[in-house]
Amino acid sequence: MRLVNVVIPPQLRQLVLPNSQERYFGLHWKMERDELQVITAQGACTGSHRAYLAFHNHPRNFPALRDCNLGSSDAAAREMLLIDWQERRAYIAALAEGRTFLAQQNSRVPASSRSSNPAQSLAAALIQLDREVRGIDEISRWLDSQMHSLPHEDHHRAEVALLLRRLQGGAV
Repeated sequence: MRLVNVVIPPQLRQLVLPNSQERYFGLHWKMERDELQVITAQGACTGSHRAYLAFHNHPRNFPALRDCNLGSSDAAAREMLLIDWQERRAYIAALAEGRTFLAQQNSRVPASSRSSNPAQSLAAALIQLDREVRGIDEISRWLDSQMHSLPHEDHHRAEVALLLRRLQGGAV
Protein backbone atom coordinates (compact mmCIF):
# COMPACT_ATOMS: atom_id res chain seq x y z
CA MET A 1 0.00 0.00 0.00
CA ARG A 2 1.38 3.41 -0.91
CA LEU A 3 0.29 6.97 -0.15
CA VAL A 4 -0.91 8.93 -3.18
CA ASN A 5 -0.87 12.73 -3.34
CA VAL A 6 -4.48 13.71 -4.05
CA VAL A 7 -6.86 16.12 -2.39
CA ILE A 8 -10.09 14.63 -1.10
CA PRO A 9 -13.15 16.87 -1.39
CA PRO A 10 -15.31 17.14 1.73
CA GLN A 11 -18.36 15.90 -0.22
CA LEU A 12 -16.76 12.79 -1.73
CA ARG A 13 -17.84 10.18 0.84
CA GLN A 14 -21.48 11.24 0.83
CA LEU A 15 -21.59 11.21 -2.96
CA VAL A 16 -19.96 7.83 -3.58
CA LEU A 17 -21.28 6.19 -0.41
CA PRO A 18 -24.47 7.99 0.74
CA ASN A 19 -25.54 7.71 4.39
CA SER A 20 -22.28 6.08 5.42
CA GLN A 21 -20.01 6.87 8.32
CA GLU A 22 -17.27 4.45 7.23
CA ARG A 23 -13.76 5.69 8.01
CA TYR A 24 -12.19 3.59 5.25
CA PHE A 25 -13.53 2.78 1.81
CA GLY A 26 -12.03 1.62 -1.45
CA LEU A 27 -12.84 2.78 -4.97
CA HIS A 28 -12.13 1.23 -8.36
CA TRP A 29 -13.85 0.91 -11.73
CA LYS A 30 -15.62 -2.37 -12.42
CA MET A 31 -15.09 -3.13 -16.11
CA GLU A 32 -17.71 -5.89 -16.36
CA ARG A 33 -20.55 -3.57 -15.41
CA ASP A 34 -18.84 -0.29 -16.36
CA GLU A 35 -19.51 1.28 -12.96
CA LEU A 36 -17.82 2.48 -9.80
CA GLN A 37 -17.24 -0.23 -7.21
CA VAL A 38 -17.17 0.97 -3.59
CA ILE A 39 -15.81 -1.45 -1.00
CA THR A 40 -16.18 -1.12 2.77
CA ALA A 41 -15.96 -3.38 5.81
CA GLN A 42 -19.64 -4.15 5.15
CA GLY A 43 -19.08 -5.38 1.58
CA ALA A 44 -19.23 -3.89 -1.91
CA CYS A 45 -21.77 -1.69 -3.64
CA THR A 46 -22.09 0.64 -6.60
CA GLY A 47 -21.26 4.31 -6.08
CA SER A 48 -21.74 7.55 -7.96
CA HIS A 49 -19.62 7.23 -11.05
CA ARG A 50 -20.10 10.93 -11.84
CA ALA A 51 -18.64 12.03 -8.50
CA TYR A 52 -15.76 9.55 -8.83
CA LEU A 53 -14.92 10.66 -12.37
CA ALA A 54 -15.06 14.34 -11.39
CA PHE A 55 -12.66 13.57 -8.52
CA HIS A 56 -10.36 11.23 -10.47
CA ASN A 57 -10.14 13.27 -13.69
CA HIS A 58 -9.79 16.68 -12.08
CA PRO A 59 -6.49 18.34 -13.06
CA ARG A 60 -5.44 18.46 -9.38
CA ASN A 61 -5.73 14.69 -8.92
CA PHE A 62 -5.26 13.17 -12.36
CA PRO A 63 -1.45 13.51 -12.47
CA ALA A 64 -1.18 11.43 -9.28
CA LEU A 65 -3.70 8.80 -10.44
CA ARG A 66 -2.96 8.47 -14.16
CA ASP A 67 -0.49 5.56 -13.75
CA CYS A 68 -2.60 3.68 -11.21
CA ASN A 69 -4.53 0.66 -12.43
CA LEU A 70 -7.94 1.54 -10.98
CA GLY A 71 -9.82 -0.01 -13.90
CA SER A 72 -11.71 1.44 -16.83
CA SER A 73 -14.41 0.49 -19.29
CA ASP A 74 -11.77 -1.46 -21.22
CA ALA A 75 -9.51 -2.90 -18.50
CA ALA A 76 -10.09 -4.65 -15.19
CA ALA A 77 -8.73 -2.95 -12.09
CA ARG A 78 -5.70 -4.42 -10.37
CA GLU A 79 -5.59 -1.71 -7.71
CA MET A 80 -8.02 0.33 -5.64
CA LEU A 81 -7.94 3.83 -4.24
CA LEU A 82 -8.22 3.34 -0.49
CA ILE A 83 -9.56 6.40 1.33
CA ASP A 84 -8.94 7.09 5.01
CA TRP A 85 -11.75 9.58 5.58
CA GLN A 86 -10.68 10.58 9.09
CA GLU A 87 -7.12 11.48 8.05
CA ARG A 88 -8.18 12.61 4.55
CA ARG A 89 -5.47 10.49 2.95
CA ALA A 90 -5.59 8.20 -0.04
CA TYR A 91 -3.56 5.11 -0.75
CA ILE A 92 -3.13 2.84 -3.74
CA ALA A 93 -3.41 -0.83 -2.82
CA ALA A 94 -3.56 -4.05 -4.82
CA LEU A 95 -7.19 -5.20 -4.92
CA ALA A 96 -6.59 -8.22 -2.68
CA GLU A 97 -4.57 -6.17 -0.19
CA GLY A 98 -7.23 -3.43 -0.07
CA ARG A 99 -10.08 -5.90 0.38
CA THR A 100 -8.22 -7.65 3.19
CA PHE A 101 -7.54 -4.34 4.93
CA LEU A 102 -11.17 -3.23 4.61
CA ALA A 103 -12.52 -6.58 5.81
CA GLN A 104 -10.47 -6.20 8.99
CA GLN A 105 -12.02 -2.87 9.87
CA ASN A 106 -14.78 -2.74 12.45
CA SER A 107 -17.66 -0.64 11.27
CA ARG A 108 -19.97 0.76 13.94
CA VAL A 109 -22.69 1.76 11.51
CA PRO A 110 -25.22 -0.85 10.39
CA ALA A 111 -26.07 -1.05 6.70
CA SER A 112 -28.90 1.34 5.89
CA SER A 113 -32.29 -0.17 5.27
CA ARG A 114 -34.17 0.51 2.07
CA SER A 115 -37.81 1.44 1.85
CA SER A 116 -40.23 -1.19 0.57
CA ASN A 117 -42.59 1.54 -0.67
CA PRO A 118 -41.84 2.19 -4.39
CA ALA A 119 -43.02 5.82 -4.24
CA GLN A 120 -40.75 6.53 -1.26
CA SER A 121 -37.88 4.72 -2.99
CA LEU A 122 -38.34 6.82 -6.15
CA ALA A 123 -38.57 10.04 -4.15
CA ALA A 124 -35.40 9.09 -2.22
CA ALA A 125 -33.60 8.27 -5.49
CA LEU A 126 -34.59 11.64 -7.01
CA ILE A 127 -33.46 13.51 -3.90
CA GLN A 128 -30.15 11.60 -3.98
CA LEU A 129 -29.69 12.40 -7.70
CA ASP A 130 -30.28 16.09 -7.01
CA ARG A 131 -27.72 15.99 -4.16
CA GLU A 132 -25.28 14.17 -6.43
CA VAL A 133 -25.52 16.75 -9.21
CA ARG A 134 -25.10 19.64 -6.78
CA GLY A 135 -22.32 17.74 -5.02
CA ILE A 136 -20.38 17.15 -8.23
CA ASP A 137 -20.44 20.90 -8.90
CA GLU A 138 -19.19 21.45 -5.33
CA ILE A 139 -16.41 18.88 -5.80
CA SER A 140 -15.27 20.57 -9.01
CA ARG A 141 -15.28 24.04 -7.40
CA TRP A 142 -13.45 22.76 -4.32
CA LEU A 143 -10.82 20.95 -6.39
CA ASP A 144 -10.39 24.03 -8.60
CA SER A 145 -9.66 26.03 -5.46
CA GLN A 146 -6.87 23.56 -4.62
CA MET A 147 -5.02 24.09 -7.90
CA HIS A 148 -2.64 26.57 -6.22
CA SER A 149 -1.16 23.73 -4.15
CA LEU A 150 0.31 21.99 -7.21
CA PRO A 151 3.99 22.34 -8.04
CA HIS A 152 4.35 24.73 -11.01
CA GLU A 153 5.14 22.00 -13.58
CA ASP A 154 2.20 19.81 -12.49
CA HIS A 155 -0.07 22.87 -12.44
CA HIS A 156 0.85 23.60 -16.05
CA ARG A 157 0.20 19.98 -17.10
CA ALA A 158 -3.11 20.02 -15.23
CA GLU A 159 -4.18 23.23 -16.99
CA VAL A 160 -3.30 21.70 -20.36
CA ALA A 161 -5.27 18.53 -19.51
CA LEU A 162 -8.25 20.64 -18.46
CA LEU A 163 -8.10 22.66 -21.67
CA LEU A 164 -7.88 19.50 -23.80
CA ARG A 165 -10.92 17.99 -22.06
CA ARG A 166 -12.90 21.18 -22.62
CA LEU A 167 -11.90 21.25 -26.30
CA GLN A 168 -12.94 17.62 -26.68
CA GLY A 169 -16.26 18.40 -25.04
CA GLY A 170 -15.54 16.22 -22.03
CA ALA A 171 -16.84 16.83 -18.54
CA VAL A 172 -14.56 18.70 -16.20
